[in-house]
Amino acid sequence: VDGTVRNQSWLTRLLSWRFLAPTLAAAVVGLALTSLLILPRGSSDGEYAHTAANDIINQSLNNFSLVQSGELKPSMIACYTDVIIGYFQRQNVQFAVSVLSDDSCDWYGALANTYDGVKLAHIVYKRGDDLLYVYEVKKADALEGSVLSLPVAAKESLARTGWYTDPQHKDCNVVVWTVNETLCAAVSTMKKDRLLAFLSPR
Repeated sequence: VDGTVRNQSWLTRLLSWRFLAPTLAAAVVGLALTSLLILPRGSSDGEYAHTAANDIINQSLNNFSLVQSGELKPSMIACYTDVIIGYFQRQNVQFAVSVLSDDSCDWYGALANTYDGVKLAHIVYKRGDDLLYVYEVKKADALEGSVLSLPVAAKESLARTGWYTDPQHKDCNVVVWTVNETLCAAVSTMKKDRLLAFLSPR
């Protein structure tokens, strides 16, 4: 009998508010932390998202990986930028392709294709151990068309400054900018300061 009373007394104390309150509080805190880790991130992260198949940054990153692995090869390689420009003119690319001329480049590679009817230009720069890949498209197709997309943060930055640096990649740097009516997206393992210096207008 005494044992039953003692057990009931222990159970009563355990279920009393004085003992239950700290336990419930800890449980609520635990659930809150779990929800922060499991629930989708807020809209601010959505502004930078570029995982869609038609997203220009996503396509640029995928293409850069293919260039690095050798699966994506330029249609032509040249030592002079005017040869590259001539190649794109013969491919009837419907915008002025921007080709950066630099004496430190070992060679330039070029490839033209279409994505769902939109003409694209791809340029590869080989500079010593560094590879730089640039995706180019008509600005109106990138910002106003329905075929291709860009993150909200990129569109806002491009509208303000003409430049956007993507913050989400540790292994490479991604820069998007406009040159007149052309939009360019560059991906490289070059350090950001060197990459921006190379891309900046001369």
